[in-house]
Amino acid sequence: MTNYCIYDCSFCVSRRSNDVQRAAFSVKEVVDLTMNFYRRNYIEGLFLSSGIFKSADYTMERLMLVVKKLRTEERFNGYIHLKAIPGASESLLKQAGLYVDRMSVNLEIPTEEGLKLVAPEKDHQSVREPLAIIKNEILNVQQHKRLLKNFRSLSPQAKVHRWSLGPHRRQTYRLCRPRMNSTKIISSSAFTIQVTSP
Repeated sequence: MTNYCIYDCSFCVSRRSNDVQRAAFSVKEVVDLTMNFYRRNYIEGLFLSSGIFKSADYTMERLMLVVKKLRTEERFNGYIHLKAIPGASESLLKQAGLYVDRMSVNLEIPTEEGLKLVAPEKDHQSVREPLAIIKNEILNVQQHKRLLKNFRSLSPQAKVHRWSLGPHRRQTYRLCRPRMNSTKIISSSAFTIQVTSP
Protein backbone atom coordinates (compact mmCIF):
# COMPACT_ATOMS: atom_id res chain seq x y z
CA MET A 1 0.00 0.00 0.00
CA THR A 2 2.90 2.34 0.69
CA ASN A 3 6.66 2.59 0.79
CA TYR A 4 6.47 4.99 3.75
CA CYS A 5 7.73 3.24 6.86
CA ILE A 6 8.32 4.17 10.48
CA TYR A 7 11.18 1.64 10.75
CA ASP A 8 14.77 2.01 9.58
CA CYS A 9 15.76 -1.56 8.69
CA SER A 10 19.09 -1.49 6.83
CA PHE A 11 18.08 -4.27 4.38
CA CYS A 12 14.85 -2.57 3.23
CA VAL A 13 14.55 -0.14 0.35
CA SER A 14 11.60 1.51 2.12
CA ARG A 15 13.57 2.23 5.30
CA ARG A 16 12.91 5.57 6.93
CA SER A 17 16.41 6.97 6.24
CA ASN A 18 16.45 6.03 2.54
CA ASP A 19 16.15 9.01 0.22
CA VAL A 20 13.51 7.67 -2.17
CA GLN A 21 10.32 9.11 -3.55
CA ARG A 22 7.41 8.05 -1.33
CA ALA A 23 3.90 7.09 -2.38
CA ALA A 24 0.82 5.74 -0.67
CA PHE A 25 -2.44 4.35 -2.05
CA SER A 26 -5.79 4.78 -0.37
CA VAL A 27 -7.93 1.70 0.32
CA LYS A 28 -10.22 2.66 -2.57
CA GLU A 29 -7.29 3.13 -4.97
CA VAL A 30 -5.90 -0.34 -4.22
CA VAL A 31 -9.34 -1.92 -4.61
CA ASP A 32 -10.05 -0.07 -7.89
CA LEU A 33 -6.62 -0.82 -9.33
CA THR A 34 -6.88 -4.51 -8.41
CA MET A 35 -10.35 -4.88 -9.91
CA ASN A 36 -9.34 -3.02 -13.07
CA PHE A 37 -6.44 -5.43 -13.64
CA TYR A 38 -8.54 -8.45 -12.63
CA ARG A 39 -11.39 -7.64 -15.05
CA ARG A 40 -8.90 -7.29 -17.89
CA ASN A 41 -7.33 -10.67 -17.00
CA TYR A 42 -3.96 -9.01 -16.31
CA ILE A 43 -3.86 -10.65 -12.88
CA GLU A 44 -5.33 -13.74 -11.23
CA GLY A 45 -4.61 -12.71 -7.67
CA LEU A 46 -3.15 -10.16 -5.33
CA PHE A 47 -0.09 -10.16 -3.09
CA LEU A 48 -0.69 -7.36 -0.59
CA SER A 49 1.98 -5.89 1.64
CA SER A 50 2.90 -2.48 2.97
CA GLY A 51 5.43 -0.37 4.72
CA ILE A 52 4.28 0.45 8.24
CA PHE A 53 3.02 4.00 8.50
CA LYS A 54 1.68 5.64 11.65
CA SER A 55 1.36 2.31 13.54
CA ALA A 56 1.02 -1.43 13.05
CA ASP A 57 -2.73 -1.31 13.78
CA TYR A 58 -3.34 1.62 11.43
CA THR A 59 -1.54 -0.19 8.59
CA MET A 60 -3.16 -3.57 9.31
CA GLU A 61 -6.61 -1.98 9.41
CA ARG A 62 -6.08 -0.49 5.95
CA LEU A 63 -4.88 -3.85 4.59
CA MET A 64 -7.89 -5.56 6.16
CA LEU A 65 -10.26 -3.02 4.61
CA VAL A 66 -8.76 -3.65 1.16
CA VAL A 67 -9.27 -7.42 1.30
CA LYS A 68 -12.71 -7.08 2.90
CA LYS A 69 -13.92 -4.68 0.19
CA LEU A 70 -12.47 -6.86 -2.54
CA ARG A 71 -14.32 -9.93 -1.29
CA THR A 72 -17.59 -8.47 -0.03
CA GLU A 73 -18.24 -5.46 -2.25
CA GLU A 74 -16.38 -6.26 -5.48
CA ARG A 75 -16.87 -10.06 -5.34
CA PHE A 76 -13.18 -10.58 -6.17
CA ASN A 77 -12.67 -14.33 -6.57
CA GLY A 78 -8.95 -14.24 -7.24
CA TYR A 79 -6.23 -15.45 -4.93
CA ILE A 80 -5.18 -13.10 -2.11
CA HIS A 81 -1.94 -13.45 -0.16
CA LEU A 82 -1.65 -10.90 2.65
CA LYS A 83 1.44 -10.03 4.65
CA ALA A 84 0.42 -9.60 8.29
CA ILE A 85 1.89 -6.64 10.12
CA PRO A 86 3.89 -7.55 13.25
CA GLY A 87 2.53 -5.75 16.29
CA ALA A 88 -1.01 -5.48 14.91
CA SER A 89 -3.88 -6.46 17.19
CA GLU A 90 -5.23 -10.00 17.21
CA SER A 91 -8.71 -8.85 16.20
CA LEU A 92 -7.42 -7.13 13.04
CA LEU A 93 -5.38 -10.20 12.07
CA LYS A 94 -8.40 -12.45 12.54
CA GLN A 95 -10.67 -10.13 10.55
CA ALA A 96 -8.19 -9.97 7.68
CA GLY A 97 -7.81 -13.75 7.78
CA LEU A 98 -11.50 -14.15 6.94
CA TYR A 99 -10.97 -12.73 3.46
CA VAL A 100 -7.60 -14.06 2.30
CA ASP A 101 -6.33 -17.35 0.91
CA ARG A 102 -2.97 -17.07 2.61
CA MET A 103 -1.48 -14.89 5.31
CA SER A 104 2.19 -14.77 6.19
CA VAL A 105 4.59 -12.76 8.32
CA ASN A 106 8.12 -11.70 7.45
CA LEU A 107 10.62 -13.17 9.88
CA GLU A 108 13.24 -10.74 8.50
CA ILE A 109 16.34 -12.33 10.11
CA PRO A 110 16.41 -15.79 11.76
CA THR A 111 18.16 -14.78 15.00
CA GLU A 112 17.32 -12.08 17.54
CA GLU A 113 20.96 -10.95 17.54
CA GLY A 114 21.03 -10.59 13.76
CA LEU A 115 17.74 -8.74 13.78
CA LYS A 116 19.08 -6.21 16.31
CA LEU A 117 22.03 -5.49 14.00
CA VAL A 118 19.97 -4.71 10.89
CA ALA A 119 16.60 -3.69 12.41
CA PRO A 120 17.21 -2.39 15.94
CA GLU A 121 13.61 -1.21 16.37
CA LYS A 122 12.16 -4.69 15.78
CA ASP A 123 12.12 -7.88 17.85
CA HIS A 124 11.18 -11.49 17.15
CA GLN A 125 8.38 -11.44 19.71
CA SER A 126 6.36 -9.07 17.53
CA VAL A 127 6.72 -11.60 14.69
CA ARG A 128 5.97 -14.66 16.82
CA GLU A 129 2.64 -13.24 18.02
CA PRO A 130 0.96 -12.98 14.59
CA LEU A 131 2.49 -16.32 13.60
CA ALA A 132 0.88 -17.92 16.66
CA ILE A 133 -2.48 -16.27 15.89
CA ILE A 134 -2.37 -17.48 12.28
CA LYS A 135 -1.37 -20.99 13.37
CA ASN A 136 -4.18 -21.17 15.96
CA GLU A 137 -6.77 -19.96 13.45
CA ILE A 138 -5.62 -22.56 10.89
CA LEU A 139 -5.94 -25.29 13.54
CA ASN A 140 -9.42 -24.00 14.50
CA VAL A 141 -10.57 -24.05 10.88
CA GLN A 142 -9.20 -27.57 10.37
CA GLN A 143 -10.98 -28.75 13.51
CA HIS A 144 -14.27 -27.20 12.41
CA LYS A 145 -13.90 -28.70 8.93
CA ARG A 146 -13.51 -32.14 10.48
CA LEU A 147 -16.61 -31.62 12.61
CA LEU A 148 -18.67 -30.27 9.73
CA LYS A 149 -17.45 -32.77 7.14
CA ASN A 150 -20.07 -35.38 8.06
CA PHE A 151 -22.91 -32.85 8.02
CA ARG A 152 -22.14 -31.78 4.45
CA SER A 153 -22.55 -35.33 3.21
CA LEU A 154 -26.04 -35.66 4.67
CA SER A 155 -29.08 -35.22 2.48
CA PRO A 156 -32.48 -34.22 3.91
CA GLN A 157 -33.94 -37.59 2.80
CA ALA A 158 -31.56 -39.77 4.81
CA LYS A 159 -30.25 -39.98 8.34
CA VAL A 160 -26.92 -41.52 9.16
CA HIS A 161 -26.42 -43.30 12.45
CA ARG A 162 -23.00 -44.41 13.56
CA TRP A 163 -22.44 -46.71 16.46
CA SER A 164 -19.06 -47.53 17.89
CA LEU A 165 -18.77 -51.13 18.90
CA GLY A 166 -16.60 -51.63 21.90
CA PRO A 167 -16.36 -54.64 24.20
CA HIS A 168 -20.18 -54.96 24.15
CA ARG A 169 -20.35 -55.58 20.41
CA ARG A 170 -23.20 -58.13 20.57
CA GLN A 171 -25.39 -55.93 22.78
CA THR A 172 -24.91 -52.93 20.46
CA TYR A 173 -25.75 -55.04 17.41
CA ARG A 174 -28.93 -56.29 19.11
CA LEU A 175 -29.93 -52.70 19.89
CA CYS A 176 -29.59 -51.59 16.30
CA ARG A 177 -30.99 -54.74 14.61
CA PRO A 178 -34.70 -53.75 15.02
CA ARG A 179 -33.93 -50.49 13.21
CA MET A 180 -32.09 -52.34 10.47
CA ASN A 181 -35.27 -53.75 8.90
CA SER A 182 -35.75 -50.49 7.02
CA THR A 183 -32.08 -49.51 6.78
CA LYS A 184 -29.17 -50.21 4.53
CA ILE A 185 -25.71 -50.84 5.92
CA ILE A 186 -23.36 -48.54 4.06
CA SER A 187 -20.21 -49.47 5.92
CA SER A 188 -19.21 -51.85 8.60
CA SER A 189 -16.04 -52.88 10.32
CA ALA A 190 -15.02 -54.67 13.47
CA PHE A 191 -15.53 -51.48 15.44
CA THR A 192 -18.26 -49.46 13.74
CA ILE A 193 -21.50 -49.92 11.90
CA GLN A 194 -22.83 -47.03 9.85
CA VAL A 195 -26.34 -47.22 8.46
CA THR A 196 -28.73 -44.99 6.59
CA SER A 197 -32.45 -44.89 7.11
CA PRO A 198 -35.16 -43.16 5.05
